[in-house]
Amino acid sequence: MLRKGRCSNNVDKCSLAASGKLLPYAGIGSICPECGAPLALVASDDATDTTREAETVMPGQRRRAAPQPVYEEEPSRGLEIAKIAAIVVIIAGGVFLGLRMMDNHNKGNQETVASNETVAPSNDYQVEDFAEPQMLKTLASTPAYDTPAEGKAIATIGEGVAVDVTGQTTYNGKNYYRVSIPYKQGMIGYVAAEQLVPVNQDGSLIGQPQIEDATPPAPVISDVTEQAPAILYVNSDKANIREGVGPTAKKIAEALKGDTLTASATRTLDGKLWYRVTLPSGGEGWVSATLLSSQKPSMEPVKTSGLKTYETGDASKVTINSGSNVVISSESANLRNDSNASSADNIVSKLDKGTVLKVSDVKVVDGTTWLHVQSKALGVDGWVSKATVKPLN
Repeated sequence: MLRKGRCSNNVDKCSLAASGKLLPYAGIGSICPECGAPLALVASDDATDTTREAETVMPGQRRRAAPQPVYEEEPSRGLEIAKIAAIVVIIAGGVFLGLRMMDNHNKGNQETVASNETVAPSNDYQVEDFAEPQMLKTLASTPAYDTPAEGKAIATIGEGVAVDVTGQTTYNGKNYYRVSIPYKQGMIGYVAAEQLVPVNQDGSLIGQPQIEDATPPAPVISDVTEQAPAILYVNSDKANIREGVGPTAKKIAEALKGDTLTASATRTLDGKLWYRVTLPSGGEGWVSATLLSSQKPSMEPVKTSGLKTYETGDASKVTINSGSNVVISSESANLRNDSNASSADNIVSKLDKGTVLKVSDVKVVDGTTWLHVQSKALGVDGWVSKATVKPLN
């Protein structure tokens, strides 16, 4: 028996559906050849003939209603199944994403908690009391806190201050000492252990070198360098002549400003130059180069307080007594071993201009005034004519 079906599409979208034309129906899956919509089973061949007969009526007779198509399967069942499947997939995806987000959130909370556990310090600490207080000293100025948590600084202990330590503890992996705060009776605080070190009984740091034991470096002294004799002048108020180089060498003589010295050698001490000079007495000594110059210093009167001035009046009209100081005013003066000017045999040396001497005696011989002058610094002891000197105020 041949079965027939009609197109199940909207009559506005398919001409076959609009005409109601019967189409061969081969079972579920049969579709309209025009629009592809599923076919609805209507009837077999016998039913079709009956229907046609029913549709042919005599005039005046009521037309029977056309038989309704019998659907073997709803035309939108496949679409409904697809919708349901899509909804199930969407719901499943939403559930999966929700579970995934919840899992990530839980993991983030766990990581935050773990991080907080690592960073946040514990408030738990236990102090180990010392049987007897220990004395330690601060390496530098350091704060003392009310707890090892370093929450509140209650004092600042200066560098090198000795403190009594009564206990120790460890907080958040760092060692602390419990100390008595100096100058604040009864107050205790906590100081980082790395800021305190042991001390000796005398208060010095253990393991630190003592200043008094430090050995000064040995002086650097050069060899003596001989040179051709050179005339140098004392350019300071006074120049100490020593038996060796250096300010600690023994002083053997003294020269005053303007005195002439003959240098015959040089030597350095720690980079400072010294001259070996010949004394008028024939001996030798050493003078710092800073006190000498190759140019003769000015002997003009100096009014600056503390410096000696020279008398510029006529020496012949000035009275010179025993105990006075004089200076050689001529280019040179003969130093004699007595007051006899008539003999050349009594001249022992010549004194240069500017040499300062002390008068110990005055004698007049044949109208000439003679002065007995001395200078222990220069090794001078003899007589000079008053005409060759000027008094030194």
